[in-house]
Amino acid sequence: MADTDNKNNRTPAPETGEEAAVIVLDGRGQSVLVLPEGIDPADAEIFQDGMDLVLLMPDGVRIIIEAFFDNDPVPRLVTAGGDDVPPDALADLDEDGQLDGIEEINELGVLDEEASLQAEADSLRLIDDGSELSQYETDAGTDGDGGTTEAIPVVDGDYTDRTVDAPEELEGFEVDAYERVIDGHPNEDRDDPLYQFDTDETDTADGDETETVADSGGTEETTEPEPEPEPEPEPEPEPEPEPEPLHEITGTARSERLTGEEGRNIIDGRGGHDRITGSDGDDTLIGGTGNDRLAGGRGDDTFIVEGADQGADRVTGGDGTDRILGGDGDDRITLSRFSGSETVEEIDGGAGENVLAGTKSSNTLDFSDTELSNIDRIEGGAGHDRITGSDGDDTLIGGTGNDRLAGGGGDDVAVFSGSFDEYEITTNKNGSITVKDTVSGRDGSDTLTDIRMIRFEGGIGQDGVGDGAYDFFIDGRNNDPFALTSATSGQEDTVISGTVSGVDLDGDAVTVSLVEGPQHGSIEISPDGSYVYTPDPDFNGTDQFSFDVDDGEGGIVTGIASIDVAAVNDGPTVGAPSFEVEEDGTLFFSEADLLAGADDVDGDSLSVVNLSADGGTLTDNGDGTWSFAPDADFNGAVNLSY
Repeated sequence: MADTDNKNNRTPAPETGEEAAVIVLDGRGQSVLVLPEGIDPADAEIFQDGMDLVLLMPDGVRIIIEAFFDNDPVPRLVTAGGDDVPPDALADLDEDGQLDGIEEINELGVLDEEASLQAEADSLRLIDDGSELSQYETDAGTDGDGGTTEAIPVVDGDYTDRTVDAPEELEGFEVDAYERVIDGHPNEDRDDPLYQFDTDETDTADGDETETVADSGGTEETTEPEPEPEPEPEPEPEPEPEPEPLHEITGTARSERLTGEEGRNIIDGRGGHDRITGSDGDDTLIGGTGNDRLAGGRGDDTFIVEGADQGADRVTGGDGTDRILGGDGDDRITLSRFSGSETVEEIDGGAGENVLAGTKSSNTLDFSDTELSNIDRIEGGAGHDRITGSDGDDTLIGGTGNDRLAGGGGDDVAVFSGSFDEYEITTNKNGSITVKDTVSGRDGSDTLTDIRMIRFEGGIGQDGVGDGAYDFFIDGRNNDPFALTSATSGQEDTVISGTVSGVDLDGDAVTVSLVEGPQHGSIEISPDGSYVYTPDPDFNGTDQFSFDVDDGEGGIVTGIASIDVAAVNDGPTVGAPSFEVEEDGTLFFSEADLLAGADDVDGDSLSVVNLSADGGTLTDNGDGTWSFAPDADFNGAVNLSY
């Protein structure tokens, strides 16, 4: 048979796995056959399969007219519109009664998946225009040149001299003839036939005798000398892909459905409770205010949430690498639900203090498959929430309600609003921790798993510890004890007793030891924290000393104890003033004369009171002086007291 243009422009058969429609028409005893609507033979690839006529349409639809060639003459084909099929679409009948230009196919048909060479043959032998022999296999092995092979669809027929078009996979080879070979006998029926290509019936292109190629069940195999490999051409650089078109879609204050167009999209829902769906490209979706449902679709999509009033959104990433981004300020990214099924790979809060939050309902927020960046904390809200952190270090807050908090990877912290002494902490049989708030209506009863530490914003709740949040380890690490602040008092020049102590929230026994003694006295301290302090003589004021509290598990903290020493008034010291006067004379002296050499350790001002004398007459002159007249004719010592 001669070549035709119809074969050179053949539409390839559907790839393995695709489904193509098959339309079967009965051509027995027909003189006129009307083709289905929409079928134009001028667009078809035409084959003869036995006595059937096969038309393959460009969309893969196959028209089989059974027993077409059983009729004499063959039926006239008419389109659904009533037009005769032009003769050149089918070509003229040759002298053998076959349609000239129609290639004969084997009993299975090249259009059928199971008729492909992959299902029919194990190997091929092929001669190229360089007269070099190569063997192609169908099982993705290697060919005679060492290259990777693929299945090559072929058709069956005689092997007299004629030209057969090479499939696309064999571009570059000129195949002049072929025969079907089974154990050396051409064209015999078998379940596992082989195909041998040759330029004539028996010889290779260079005149050498050919041999059969053994199938999977045979024993013969021909190995030809491997040809010298031809240098592979330099691959041409791939052209730069055209950028996808960018579409900007903006909603209104109403609740709307917004869908992206083909390519890339920037979709801003603005107000309202919107449903926004991206396209197959890389889209940017902005829900705006309102409770929105955002779906990225395919591509690498970005969801923008800026500020703290953007509503509670449901975000689904879809295919690609998707992320939620905050803005430059403080952002509150509120999600009505979130888990791995939402397929969002990253959430980055950006600058500022950023929060991932649930709603007032009971929420499930699972970030175990999501990378979190620049997120300060994850808050559950008011309901009974289930929160799972990421692989990083997360801070989880259940809020009101009975919540389940799971840390995931990293060093995770669960935060409660009260003080340590306001909660009951229980270790459960499965290793989880239950933290129950004894204050009604506040934090509820939460169950913790994979949490490293609990932070009590109200501190410990015990006097003498100080203010500030308290971090309590629940992952087996030792919690350091606390040194309770201590203050005691006493009086000047007396011994003062007191006690310093510590507390260990793990329940470990603690001991106390002196670190640095007081500056204005001496101290003796016992391991139980009791001490005796002796102030220096006449010292009053505040003295202090430092001490360590040791829990015996490696936890040691230092505390400070203060002692207030109250002042006691000390009497002044008097000097030894002396005066002389002649017998029967008069002595004059002042208050300053009496206080000469006197002193007061407390620094008080001194004055003379209750002045008296013996052996004479003492007179107060009223101006801060006194006069003394001894008795008549007296001589000797006279005592002045004051």
